[in-house]
Amino acid sequence: MFALTNDHGPEQLSGDTLEDLRRQIVDYHETNRTDPQYGDYIDQFHAVYPLDETELDYEESPAAPRPLTPEILCGLAAMVWDTPSVTLA
Repeated sequence: MFALTNDHGPEQLSGDTLEDLRRQIVDYHETNRTDPQYGDYIDQFHAVYPLDETELDYEESPAAPRPLTPEILCGLAAMVWDTPSVTLA
């Protein structure tokens, strides 16, 4: 069991795997942002919601997402929650 906590706000998530937490963070972003911003983590969004083949240009193939690590998950959460730091326990 993992817990992800915003060190400077009320947000907190828990899940059995890092992938569970990633999905929750991506869903939180998609639900709460009126102007989606993906930054350096677009690959993590595509890991949760892969691009449809019709969204790709001719002869373009989807990029493989980076393997999910605790550091990438914390960076993604910090970007989505717009906070300088998060804690993963």
